Amino acid sequence: MKSPILFKLRFSKISLSKTRHFFAFPSILNRVKSLSPSLSIDLITTTSPLLQLKSLRKKAFTLLESLLALFINSLTLLVLLLLIRNIPSVLESQSRDPLFDQHWLVNRIQYEMTNYKLEELSPVDIYLTPRNGLGKSYLYEKYSGKDGLMIRRRSTRGGHVVLLNNIDRLRFSYIQKGEKPIVQLELDKGKKKNRYWLFPTY
Repeated sequence: MKSPILFKLRFSKISLSKTRHFFAFPSILNRVKSLSPSLSIDLITTTSPLLQLKSLRKKAFTLLESLLALFINSLTLLVLLLLIRNIPSVLESQSRDPLFDQHWLVNRIQYEMTNYKLEELSPVDIYLTPRNGLGKSYLYEKYSGKDGLMIRRRSTRGGHVVLLNNIDRLRFSYIQKGEKPIVQLELDKGKKKNRYWLFPTY
């Protein structure tokens, strides 16, 4: 089936002249021209109007898609707000628990014992040196300051970092020596007495 075409029809009567635009199939247009030869018919385009409308149509979100996107955004914001509200309580619970800081300290010392050589050990400090002899050496030691007894780390190039404070007692000792030594770190705070094992490598 042929598509309709757009044509322009001019009516001329006495001194009046009118122009109209129509859509019609070619067969109907030819019939009109045969019945009224005096009519002036000009073809404007042979493109189907349906195709013209389709070409003007652009991709866009439907109402359902927009509502779905709005729902997902609202749900995401709600979850983020709940997480943000819980952050202070989580930080507060961690800050109240001294074991959290102690475990962090033990992991820090164990990490450096794995990458450094245990050179010296005394009840109040341990001395770690680089395996290749290059770089900084570190000393973990007991230190008394304004905040009471604490553990700090000093380097041979100066400066120190406080790693744990407000403790009542600290002591380093060997549980086992030899090729596979084991170092015990005793940390006491109040009635809590904690013992940690460290495994240096040579």
